[in-house]
This record gives sequence, C-alpha cells and structure tokens, in this order.
Amino acid sequence: MQAGKELTIYDIAQMANVSPATVSRVLNRHPGINAKTRDKVNEVLARTGFKPRWKAGGSNIIGVILPPYHDVLLDPYDSRILSCCFNELMDMEYSMQIICPAQAKLDATGKNTLAALNMLSGIIAVAAPPNYELCRYLLSPQNKLPAVVIGHLDNEDARKNVAKNHIIADDYAAGYQSAMLLLRHHHRRFHVVSASLDDAVHRRRYDGIIAALKHYHIAESDIATLEIRDNLRQSGEQLAAELACIKDRPEALIFTQSSICTGFVHGCRAMNLNIPDDFSVVSFEDNNELASVMPPITAIQTPTQKIGQAAVMALTARINNAECTSPGIISHALVSRHSVRLTGNAR
Repeated sequence: MQAGKELTIYDIAQMANVSPATVSRVLNRHPGINAKTRDKVNEVLARTGFKPRWKAGGSNIIGVILPPYHDVLLDPYDSRILSCCFNELMDMEYSMQIICPAQAKLDATGKNTLAALNMLSGIIAVAAPPNYELCRYLLSPQNKLPAVVIGHLDNEDARKNVAKNHIIADDYAAGYQSAMLLLRHHHRRFHVVSASLDDAVHRRRYDGIIAALKHYHIAESDIATLEIRDNLRQSGEQLAAELACIKDRPEALIFTQSSICTGFVHGCRAMNLNIPDDFSVVSFEDNNELASVMPPITAIQTPTQKIGQAAVMALTARINNAECTSPGIISHALVSRHSVRLTGNAR
C-alpha cells in the first residue's frame, strides 16, 4: 500500500480476499455473513484502522435518472438495466432513489442542486435525447458529484476516449451483426424499422445495419426504412397490415426496438402472414415476450447485466476514491430462434 494513500473498501476487500460487497455487509452488520468471513474482514479493518467515508447504517442514496418517457419502467431496455443496477447496489448496502425529469433539469443557479436537495451519494443516469444535456454535464469535469452515464450521447465513434464513468454497448457492431445474419442466408430485400433516430442508441443500431447492407452491395431500391416515434406496438401492427396489401414485399425485417417488433408479429398473425415463410424477422432488445411469441424471434440481447454491474462498480469506485478499470465497449449477444428463413447454405 502506497504511503499516505486513503484506504477504500476495495483495498480492504483485496486484503481480506473477499468482495467489496462483503466488506460493505460487515461494516453494516449484515446478518447474512458467516462468522469466519466476518472475523477475517474485521481483523483487516482493525489492523488498518479503516474508516468508511460514509457511516455504517447511514444514508447511502444513489439517485437514478431515467429517460422522461411514460411507462419507462415497462420498457425492456431501461427496466432491465435499472433492475441490474438495483441488485448490485443492494448488495453493497446502497438504496436507490428515482429522480423525476423536473428534478433532473439543469438550472442556472447551480449544478449541484440535485445532490443538495436529495442528499445523494452519487447518480446513475440512463441517457435519452431529453436528458443528453444533463448527461454531458455529469460526465464533464465541472461536475463534482460522483456520476455514471449509461448509453450513447452522439453518433461519433464510441471507441474514441471512452470515459470510465460512461458505460456504453457496441450498438453499431450489433446492428452490423443482425444484418450479416440475414445476408448469410441470402436475403436481399430489407425493411429496416427503427425507433426515433434522435436517440443515439437507435441511430447507431440503424447505422450498423445500413453499413452491412451497403458493404454487401444491396441496392438502395431494396432497402426500405421506417422511423417510428410514437405508439410503437400499434405502429408495428399497422406495418404488418400495410405489407399484407403489397406484392413486392421485403424478404426480411430488422427492428431496432422490441415493442415495434412485438406489434408486428401480432399484426402478422391477424393478417395470416407467416414468419419466417413470408418474412424473416430480427429484433433488438431481447426479452421474454420476443422469446414466447410464435414463432420465437431471433434477437440481439442487450447486455443489461454487464451494463448494470459496470455502472455500479464505476460509481462506487468514484464515491470511495478508488481506481476503476474502464469496461470499454460492452458487446451484445445474438440469440438465434426460429424467425429467420434459412435459404440454402449460409455463406
């Protein structure tokens, strides 16, 4: 240990060969720790004279800023990330406070009003167009409150200067991967359906899809695009009805948002259209509904567990003045099901 360096729970955890969450539980007299582990941690605490920056059993509140949309807690992307963050914070004896959009707005009188009003130890913000300005401030040197931002804020190359407190997934690569799956099975006419392209996450997914199609010389006349901003599920159902009425249908559809895809699947059933015989379908934001519809939908799985863990570890490291390794760009996973038509041997 370097002389003069302030110890953190991460140092104590390393010295006791336990997790930071276990150290936190011992400090808070959590009943779920066995005696041997508790004695080992307490021995290190006594030997080092460690004193946490917060008082055990005191108020350790993490503010969570969600996108200011109706039903945001029902959204498969935001709700899953929130759930993972909650589980990680609970293990470390923190509590969470949801911050409403009105509270989260920046004002001219002072940037740290949020922390003062809510007695926050730190902030986790999930980025969306209405709070991009706030998220940029939270990532800036001007912000003195420990904070982590989840999600893209622009459409520039995400690999440039990734901050340790900015947690992002490689949506561009995932978009490219989703298109490549269909290209390998010789699909050549596409319909790309996206949620609002003002949202940098959906824009990057869309850009990755289009890049793959252009790389394989798919003609522009064979790529139809549709941006849906409101009434996502209903718009998906309407799209199925519209495609049922035309002869020159796409061979494959890629949806950057799961609610639109779910609506499309139900619309296909109502119009007696068959997936994958009439259309191959790939969606983003894999969830239980996409897995349980008929047929189950091949989907890009958002790495919500890794995102939640990375966000909490980055934030608690900042709160405790500890060094935190950047998770870098987090990769998605492709879950293959039965919604892609296999046309001959894949290339």
